[in-house]
Amino acid sequence: MQGHSVLGGERPLTTTVIWSKPFPRGDIVSSSPATYGAISSFGRVTGDKSTLYKYLNPHLHVVASISPSAHQGRISVIDIISGRIVYEAVIPSLVIQKGIIADMVENWLVYRWLDQSGWKLASVDLYEDRDQGVR
Repeated sequence: MQGHSVLGGERPLTTTVIWSKPFPRGDIVSSSPATYGAISSFGRVTGDKSTLYKYLNPHLHVVASISPSAHQGRISVIDIISGRIVYEAVIPSLVIQKGIIADMVENWLVYRWLDQSGWKLASVDLYEDRDQGVR
């Protein structure tokens, strides 16, 4: 997976690679953008009355990759403009035939997969971090 920048305005257009995320040969990879609609709330108030602000970035893509040789998967949320990985998790003992089903709406990522003991579900909320941008 690569991000490119267009150089100049002449025809034909030329590009340069600005970021790259390699995947091992033989991996099965799928990508889908996060979806956004009307945002009803921009944050969540916690018990100590501080506010967590949603990490809302229109350039996020959810990337699911499966490594058949290792019987594991990986789920990543990538900013496709900068190439920065915002969230990443390894899924061990994956049943390859069922794959990984993932979707992201606003700052909420949900994904499910099947392993030897049954179906698993993960739910992740992404919030801005005052120090590092995302938490």
